[in-house]
Amino acid sequence: MKIAIYYSGCIRTLKYVVKDNIQTIKNNIGECDIHTYYSFWDETDKPIDISDEWCVPVPGQYGIERRESGDVDNNGMLLEYKSQNCFFPVDSEEIVRSWFSESGSNFIDGEIEPMHKSRDIIENSTFVKIPKLASQYYKIYRVAEKYSSDNYDLCIRIRGDVRIQNFPKRDDVKNLESYLFINKYLWPNGHSSLHMCNEMVWCSTSDIFLETCSSHLQNIENIQNDPSGETVTARHFCKLISNGIVKNYSFFDFKHNALKFSKE
Repeated sequence: MKIAIYYSGCIRTLKYVVKDNIQTIKNNIGECDIHTYYSFWDETDKPIDISDEWCVPVPGQYGIERRESGDVDNNGMLLEYKSQNCFFPVDSEEIVRSWFSESGSNFIDGEIEPMHKSRDIIENSTFVKIPKLASQYYKIYRVAEKYSSDNYDLCIRIRGDVRIQNFPKRDDVKNLESYLFINKYLWPNGHSSLHMCNEMVWCSTSDIFLETCSSHLQNIENIQNDPSGETVTARHFCKLISNGIVKNYSFFDFKHNALKFSKE
């Protein structure tokens, strides 16, 4: 079998989840080729106080420079859009690729884009005028549009700080077509539904994967009244189901959690 994993958005604690995610897939699927694709921003979250029970704290940073707004680069240029967040060194893409290769990925391709590009995306978005959502769903679509292929048995969308501890078994995914696995849980005690879907991870057959990631291109009705990733994802999946693009779906427990940098 051939499995494709698509990471997008902020890199966050990627280093600490990649190996576990690949191992979880292999433990359930068995022998398979895993190809990894990514489209990240060159800026990520600053450490936070951990309070959510599904978040696992990770102390410190990994090879990331910390800069305050107003700093200048080596050429004396003012660093914009960088206020109190975390930054990657010049060779960060080589580092990212090494995390994937050392974790057992058979093929790797991707990009790291400058965060300031998100400002134009947000300003020109017809999707939703909420910066976090416009930026997030642009990246989800970007990596799928650039690297998706029909040559895979399954494709997985996953956030850079999410660790999965469960995956569909090989016998459960044989000969599937136009099939979507929706993450069963929003939070530890909250089930996903077609009103609110977990947007951190989902999985589909390759024939519909690009469509599952294309909410960035859609007009999501009345989203301004309930602006959340869970709502955007649910309404988009509902459209795909009602239009017959997704022919079958199920709610699957990926047993996910999020690893967050914690304040020391």
